[in-house]
Amino acid sequence: MMILQTTINFLAKKQAEYQRRAKRLLVIQGAAFAILGVYILLIGGVFAYSLYLTNQKKQLEGEIQQVSSQIQKQSAMEAKYVFIKTKLKALVPVLASQRKNQDLMAAVLTLLPPGVSVKNFTVNEDGKISFSAEVADFQTFNRLLTNLKKGEVTPKVRMQLAKIGSLNLSSDGNYGFNVILELVTKGE
Repeated sequence: MMILQTTINFLAKKQAEYQRRAKRLLVIQGAAFAILGVYILLIGGVFAYSLYLTNQKKQLEGEIQQVSSQIQKQSAMEAKYVFIKTKLKALVPVLASQRKNQDLMAAVLTLLPPGVSVKNFTVNEDGKISFSAEVADFQTFNRLLTNLKKGEVTPKVRMQLAKIGSLNLSSDGNYGFNVILELVTKGE
């Protein structure tokens, strides 16, 4: 006879459930390690990028320092350049004024005939020229009057005003007088 044996396993359901849980736990652990690996790679990448940026920052700071020192070296040169440029701008009107005054003086000298002795020569800020003069004879005085009637004294200077005042005869026979002239250079 044969005996049929049947086994009763009450844990079969539980065992299948434990195996599923173990597989799920194994999958979760694998995924957690994978995520942890990716996280570690990301942190490593960020750290490497941070080192790269730090290195770049040091290089840029070095370049900035070099450029800054070059700027400081050249700022002294620029200050000298600006100083010279300012002085030249101030010198141009002075030279122009000096040239104008030279032209005016040359014009006054062309107006004076030989024999006129000039004293107390002044030029005021408005450009009026005044002086005292003395001549030995009336003919020299007359030549001076003729010259003062000219409108154009030199090619560069013309007469705007000529006044003679205080004509007197001194004890030694010379004629003394005062002259006021307003001369302007052409182009004013």
